[in-house]
Amino acid sequence: MFDYPLKKHSAEAIQDAIAKALSDLCGATMEVEIHAIDYNKGSEWSESAGITLTARKKRDTKDLPF
Repeated sequence: MFDYPLKKHSAEAIQDAIAKALSDLCGATMEVEIHAIDYNKGSEWSESAGITLTARKKRDTKDLPF
């Protein structure tokens, strides 16, 4: 398999990077949750990754009653 640079980072680091990029793009604080990363994309020789994630605007929890 090829040396794929994304594999050198944890899912948490990737989540944080995507959340930061989306926050910068949208002008609002975003949060990201990665559900799955497929580095092979169906082939041992693939140089791409499929990432399943959820992105949403981060809720301000300080004003919630509980």
